Amino acid sequence: AMLMVVALTIRIALLFTIGKSKCDDDASNFNHAEPYDCGCQAISSQIRSRIVNGEEAIPNSWP
Repeated sequence: AMLMVVALTIRIALLFTIGKSKCDDDASNFNHAEPYDCGCQAISSQIRSRIVNGEEAIPNSWP
């Protein structure tokens, strides 16, 4: 029973930490030269749009 409690606790902890940005912790308390958002691209992607008839994609929208 104790092993099941430990396994469940680990799974719950992983559930809340998966996808968390590395910049959310206090370890990055230094002055950045330019403001930025961790994990966010500069130009938002247009997921639902398609390239049709040779229309160009937005530059730098996909990594």
